[in-house]
Amino acid sequence: MKPKANLGNVRELKEGIESVKTASIANFSAALTKAFEVLEQYKLDQRGSQCNQAIMIVSDGAPFSYEEIFEQYNWRELPYKPVRVFTYLIGKEVADVKDIKWMACANQGYYVHLMDTAEVREMVLNYIPVMARPLVLGRHDHPVIWTQVYADFVDLEMSDYLWQMKQNEDQREDILEYRRIGFRMLEPLEVRRREYRRMKEAWDQPTDSEAYQFLTTVSMPVYDRRTNANITELVLINEALWELRTREVLDQ
Repeated sequence: MKPKANLGNVRELKEGIESVKTASIANFSAALTKAFEVLEQYKLDQRGSQCNQAIMIVSDGAPFSYEEIFEQYNWRELPYKPVRVFTYLIGKEVADVKDIKWMACANQGYYVHLMDTAEVREMVLNYIPVMARPLVLGRHDHPVIWTQVYADFVDLEMSDYLWQMKQNEDQREDILEYRRIGFRMLEPLEVRRREYRRMKEAWDQPTDSEAYQFLTTVSMPVYDRRTNANITELVLINEALWELRTREVLDQ
């Protein structure tokens, strides 16, 4: 299951990336092979949502097209290609875009050249209309999608500044605790007590799982059936209405 892209998980990902030591060049062969194998295994085991599958490549360039890997894993039953490939080229001065652009175009994906951090959010979201094409073009089937069961708790989203302030406050409390009880604070019972207290403060809810209400979410696409109109998908999530328009140019 993919983790949510909330501020806490994004912060943890950033901190983890900072500790990664890079060397030489990216091993595209190993990365693509592993990605295709994982997606194929999930499909065979019927795990996950069993919906669309995609690989996203974020890089400053690709040395080759790696056509043989796509032939082995994604082109077995042409014209059907089970996995879409989206490529995001980063950097203002890029010598050659041919190979990384080909990966996306040859695998029913989308290619984006990101030259400025200000356009990241807008450009990255281009994958959404592409993933919706098979469903939107039909405009007849209305598949109902249910999420897995999840606990109903509030995710306290903190900015990096507030997170750092909270960490500093925790360190201050640890120092005062050490001055009061000394090395006893390292005992397992004391460690668990502090963890429990901070967990309860962080979520502002009981840590007993029986206190949570378990929920599931259901969604269904709605289409605009007018012939000359943009194909529109409306998704209602709680009180937020998200409208996504995709335009397809078809030969009549």
